[in-house]
Amino acid sequence: MIGYIEGHLLRASEGRLVIRTASGLGYVVHACAQAVEGLEEGAPVSFLVETLVKDGEMTLYGFSTDLEQSLFRVLVGIPGVGGRTALGLLALGADEVCHAIITGNPDLLRTAQGVGPRVAVRICTEGAKAASRLDYTPPEDKAQPGAPSGDTGRSAKDAGSSPEDGIRQAAAVLLRGMGMMAHEYEPVLNSLPVEGKDVGQVVREVFQTAGEMAAGRKG
Repeated sequence: MIGYIEGHLLRASEGRLVIRTASGLGYVVHACAQAVEGLEEGAPVSFLVETLVKDGEMTLYGFSTDLEQSLFRVLVGIPGVGGRTALGLLALGADEVCHAIITGNPDLLRTAQGVGPRVAVRICTEGAKAASRLDYTPPEDKAQPGAPSGDTGRSAKDAGSSPEDGIRQAAAVLLRGMGMMAHEYEPVLNSLPVEGKDVGQVVREVFQTAGEMAAGRKG
């Protein structure tokens, strides 16, 4: 299993790299756009590598940072997300994608090539717990251009909202994306304790409880 590669870039085309190592062998490595931007043929390159095997074919995916590689592992572990789709998501920015998954923002994920509404919701619900363990920088914690030092640019309204409110709001977005109506999920969501839970767990609990309530009414 290959975990790291170092050599010189022979050629690059749409994220498909051919890297020649010191042994003289050339390896095909797939990477997201940011990782190869500005690289020229003959330039020294090095990548962390994740090796995926499917239908007997081995494919190498390269990453510039530990976060990119860790998030890639989370993404390809979700049904409906393959290596190419995961790279498309990473092209949006590892920090941004990680934050979108944890806070339940499928709209951002849908901007990646190959990610439809259902897959975007699934990524948020099934990937939130694993993504929350990753060491990433939330976009709002990055200094914004023109903002005074120490000012993240967040509004007073944002600063005053609690983490629990954010979880409920994110869960509501995902539940709507799953086809639930507000009158179906709001009573359950508003009464459900969410402290210490990720958005995916909250969505699953609301979906299960609402289903049980609906079945009880029919009975």
